[in-house]
Amino acid sequence: MSGDNTLECEWFDVNNVPPLMFEHADILKSGLDYLRYKVRHEPIGFSLLPEKFTLLELQGIYESILNKSLDKPNFRRKFQKMNLLINCKKNKPT
Repeated sequence: MSGDNTLECEWFDVNNVPPLMFEHADILKSGLDYLRYKVRHEPIGFSLLPEKFTLLELQGIYESILNKSLDKPNFRRKFQKMNLLINCKKNKPT
């Protein structure tokens, strides 16, 4: 049951958020800045995906967080050098 002062909730693109009340814009900016710092220094993108995912999905997470396009070959090379990925390519039955 909602009260009289209950507001509707909606999802917004983090780069296109409507005006927020109180210090919520500062809180959002601080959280996003911290997330962007962490994603540049630690492989936290894995935590935002299911157990099995494609490199394209991983790149999409990073591009969304950083709000910029990343070079596909360089992105793949960087993560393959980290030795954090296991190739889960399913073998086709013969």
